[in-house]
Amino acid sequence: MKHPLVGSPWGRHHRNILVELLEMNRYTLLGALGWLLPIGIGGMALDQPVATAANPDHVTRLIETRTCPDCDLREANLEGAYLRSANLRGANLQGANLNGADLREAYLGLADLTGADLRNANLLRANLTRAVLNLARLGNAIVTPETVIADKWRLVHQFLTTGVGGVDLTGMDLSHANLDGVDFSDQDLTEANLAGSSLEGANLNRAVLDQANLEGANFFLADLRTATVTAANLQNGSLRAADARAADLTSTNLEEADLTQAYFETATLTQTNLRLADLSSANLVAANLTDANLTRSNLFLADLQQANLTGALLGETQLTGANLTDSTLSLSALSRAQLEAVISERTDLAGVDLSGANLSSINLNGSNLAGANLSNTDLQDSNLANTTLIGANLQGANLNGTDLRGANLTGANLQGADLRSVNLQTANLTEAQLIGANLSSADLSSAILTRTDFSGANLTDASLEFASLEGIQFSRGTNLCRTIMPDGDVHRCSE
Repeated sequence: MKHPLVGSPWGRHHRNILVELLEMNRYTLLGALGWLLPIGIGGMALDQPVATAANPDHVTRLIETRTCPDCDLREANLEGAYLRSANLRGANLQGANLNGADLREAYLGLADLTGADLRNANLLRANLTRAVLNLARLGNAIVTPETVIADKWRLVHQFLTTGVGGVDLTGMDLSHANLDGVDFSDQDLTEANLAGSSLEGANLNRAVLDQANLEGANFFLADLRTATVTAANLQNGSLRAADARAADLTSTNLEEADLTQAYFETATLTQTNLRLADLSSANLVAANLTDANLTRSNLFLADLQQANLTGALLGETQLTGANLTDSTLSLSALSRAQLEAVISERTDLAGVDLSGANLSSINLNGSNLAGANLSNTDLQDSNLANTTLIGANLQGANLNGTDLRGANLTGANLQGADLRSVNLQTANLTEAQLIGANLSSADLSSAILTRTDFSGANLTDASLEFASLEGIQFSRGTNLCRTIMPDGDVHRCSE
């Protein structure tokens, strides 16, 4: 299956990040091989955390005698090892590489095989009574009816090797299982327990996971298109770079989940708990996030075009660089959100209170901000062209270098605002209050300045060429030094 990120404009933009994620995922255990060395800076070695490796004496004993009960064999490389009839009772084999090992008739009772690689291993008549096989890789291992192994892990092996078949998966306990790449498409996993499991690259297309326990589960690069995952618990789980287009995640708990690079286009996330979730660079185009809780979530560079955010909670949300064009927002929910460089063209923000917010470099082209409270807001270098700011409060706002071409600022309060180098070409400032504002080098050419109050304003080097000045108000404190007047004349500076 071709992943939706590949070849798309959004995918090309984030391809390098995705590759980095893949590499990080593939090699996170590299340090466990003991290859980490201290890093020297200026001749001083800094101690680096090194993953615990196997006891070399124990490894030697096992290879030479095939008897090593209770041995420390963590991360040991035993690929293809001849361990027939070996005694490994209670041995610690966490993360060990046993790929292709001969473990016929081996005794592994009470052994800890967490995260071990048992792919292609021969477990004919092996005894794994009460062995721990959490996240162990069992694909293509030889497991026969004579192999003593818990039913749960026998099923996991079956799923990995021959497929799900006609097994009833509803309510099944598959917690902490390694199910990477398993085809669960069209399967009913309602109320199944997949907590702590790994389903990297698994196919869950059209699967049903309603009320499933997915806490801490890993769905990296999984296919969840049109899957139903309602009222499920995926807290602290991962859907990193997963394809969840058109999936239904209504009322699911995704608190603190890793959703970076996830593809949620047209997905339903109504009343979903996304508090503290990482949605950086996620694709949420046309997603339904009605009444979702996005408090303190990370939406850095997320694409939320046409998303429905009605009633969504966005308090203290990181929205830097996010694209909110044509989306709907619950205006009262933007409290203390980080909105730098946000793209939100044609958005209805009428009456929003963003006073004191940092909105530098934001793109609100064509948006409705009528009656908005933007007092003391940082809007420098922003795109506010063609916006509606009728009656808006911009007192003390920083609009340095902002594009306000064609904006409607009728009756707006801009007292004390920083409007240096602002572009107000063709803007409507009828009855706007610019008392004490700094408009040095501002471009107001062809602007409508009917009854605009410039008392005490600084218009040094500003351009009023072709502007309409009917009923305009200047005061003795208005600075018109080198201002280009409507007729093209340059106003002389006062002595």
